[in-house]
Amino acid sequence: MAEMSYIFKQKFSNSFDTLKNTSYDKENNVYLCNSSMDVIDFDDVTKKLYPKKQPSSYDSIIIEENDKKVFYIEFKNQDKSDVENKKLHNKVKCSDATILDICISNHIKKDNYDYVLCVVLQILLLMN
Repeated sequence: MAEMSYIFKQKFSNSFDTLKNTSYDKENNVYLCNSSMDVIDFDDVTKKLYPKKQPSSYDSIIIEENDKKVFYIEFKNQDKSDVENKKLHNKVKCSDATILDICISNHIKKDNYDYVLCVVLQILLLMN
């Protein structure tokens, strides 16, 4: 049985990027994170898997093979109260289906991993 991190390195080696780059908000021309940590650009993976019509996807994922954890990371340049739950639920559903497709096609037992969703919000502090 293959490990998930191995499959991503083999099949999606060009989809690795930094956390900073995957946090980029194109609409507002701003990075929501400054970390140089290596992550998988899951939006890019999704585009490669579904070139004609991409389902909704997380911005990035981190696979911790030793702990058998997959961290889904979604950046939102908005206040918590402005996050649309319906859109976030759709992103969870679509991204989970994409991960399942990857697991099935590469003989990975998806249930061997724990999944953690991390929603990163941009917090603006206004000082007088």
